[in-house]
Amino acid sequence: MTKRSLFQKRSAGKLALLIIVAVLMAACNLGPQSPSEPFTQTPQLGPQDAGGGGEVQVGPTETPFIIVPPTNTPEPQLLESEKLGPISVDGTSFRTQEPITVRVRQGTSVSTVTCSWTHQDTNRQNALGTPTSTTPVAEGVNEVVFTFTPELAGTYVVSCTGVATTINGQQAVSGSGSPFSVEAKG
Repeated sequence: MTKRSLFQKRSAGKLALLIIVAVLMAACNLGPQSPSEPFTQTPQLGPQDAGGGGEVQVGPTETPFIIVPPTNTPEPQLLESEKLGPISVDGTSFRTQEPITVRVRQGTSVSTVTCSWTHQDTNRQNALGTPTSTTPVAEGVNEVVFTFTPELAGTYVVSCTGVATTINGQQAVSGSGSPFSVEAKG
């Protein structure tokens, strides 16, 4: 074949490909064109009763917004072995200069426990110190016994704090006993 016929075949192939691409692009652009100005008509959504006489007005319906309140993920309940408390005091009548026994339920997963008493009349505080005994009372729960000797008459309360090791990590725990009165000796 001559060079001229090869050139004509290549040109014809390129021209055919160009025509196919042009037709495809024209087909993609067919359809209604968007308006050049913004659409200002109110859409007619459905009939609405005007409130009397059987007149029906056509117009947009009001749809109230649906407000979904945020949900707080609750903390999981602590297991018995992760709790500190209840805190109780042995006896019902107390006098100054006489020892008072304090019992604290402490889960076996609770560590770094600090207990203290507070004289509510003066807001004076003091640590209970080292426990006198620790006794298992249930699975995963110990009863820790402290004693202290009040020097002032008035109302006292015992509170404890500690750190519980839970499946979600470490968590601060605390407990407080009921207030009790101490009378002056004599």
